[in-house]
Amino acid sequence: MAGDMMFSFSVNGDELDFAENIHSVVKKDTLIFQPKRKQNPEIAEISSNWPYSPTYTASCVHFYDLPNRLKDAKIDFIVIEGVSSGIYKETVYQIDLSKMR
Repeated sequence: MAGDMMFSFSVNGDELDFAENIHSVVKKDTLIFQPKRKQNPEIAEISSNWPYSPTYTASCVHFYDLPNRLKDAKIDFIVIEGVSSGIYKETVYQIDLSKMR
């Protein structure tokens, strides 16, 4: 059996539409899970750094359908920037899901 899990995160960039190219995955050992749905804004908001870099910020929400056996596991949540440009930047967050209740 599987269940929904939502990850909400903020990212920063220098292009108004940069958030459209944000992706994420959940990784557990050799298993990699793709989001079943993403809510990335088409247009980012001006950041508190404006007019300096990073000039924009965006709040993204990604939804996953993860197996129940992962609900108490330690996983890596990986945010991938630059999906369309071919130059990727990955940020890895190690999360212990057993502490998220």
